[in-house]
Amino acid sequence: MKATVLYASLYLLAGCATNKVKNQNNIEKVEFSAGPCFGACPIFEMKIGGDGSAELDAKRFNDITGQFKAVIKKPQMDSLVMLIDKAKILSLSDKFSVKITDMPSYNLSVRFKDGKFKTIADYGPSGPQELKDIYQFITSLRKSQNWQKQ
Repeated sequence: MKATVLYASLYLLAGCATNKVKNQNNIEKVEFSAGPCFGACPIFEMKIGGDGSAELDAKRFNDITGQFKAVIKKPQMDSLVMLIDKAKILSLSDKFSVKITDMPSYNLSVRFKDGKFKTIADYGPSGPQELKDIYQFITSLRKSQNWQKQ
């Protein structure tokens, strides 16, 4: 009986250790830009380091305008890493587009610590939902972080 409990406990602990390695942040840098549309689409660029350091260049149609710096909070950084992993970004196409005019364009670049790099240009946006989830999340960081004017 004691042996069964011991083996069950070790099995559960081994499973926990595997999950920690799987969720490790392997991102060196994320760069995102949102371009203009016909209307009031936010125009901005954001750079996020793997350590959470971030720069925001808010150009038009944002609550704030100008250049800002912040440190992305760990829970949000973990969420960004999870979204990028979920999207399997390295396997996605480099370009997505719709045949409609006056839509915003998004550019996303992700550099990994192992040197792998992916850049995606998305007009519309028209990429898969997992990619749109990344855009929406990064866009939300404009309002959820403590941005300091530079």
